[in-house]
Amino acid sequence: MQIQIRAATSADMDAIQRIYAYGDAVHLAALSEFFRKVDQPARPISYLQEHLDRDDAAIFLAIDDAGDAVGLLHLYHRAVPDLPMLVPRRYAMIEGLVVLPEAQRQGVGSALLRHAERWALSRGIDQVELAVWEFNAGARQFYESQNYGTIRRTMWKPLNSSEVGP
Repeated sequence: MQIQIRAATSADMDAIQRIYAYGDAVHLAALSEFFRKVDQPARPISYLQEHLDRDDAAIFLAIDDAGDAVGLLHLYHRAVPDLPMLVPRRYAMIEGLVVLPEAQRQGVGSALLRHAERWALSRGIDQVELAVWEFNAGARQFYESQNYGTIRRTMWKPLNSSEVGP
């Protein structure tokens, strides 16, 4: 499969929503305590359009041989403030990377990541960060195979008054 990566445009909203809907369903099935079923697109067009219009954000689509969008990567620029204990830095934050099942394990995710990394470097940004849910072992293995490593872990505990007490 030949893949072309290109920047999404306003005309791609249906494809963006369709691809995100697949990723959202995977997350809902695994983590209903964090995600909920929606009867409309989970990301309003206004939210996506705002990211398409920003100079410091991008949504890239992976297009297959038939001209169909089979994956997306959504990222934006962030900065760590110059505080006494923090090293100021700029980085690209990947908001989402979703590849449809029929295109998985065919280099689509790798192509999207490389494109995003080039986007970051072209803006003088030399770091990329992303978050991946623990349940998603396949995604974690993929990111590790692309030389991404864990620098921070978010942990949680649902509270029950009988466990915590008065």
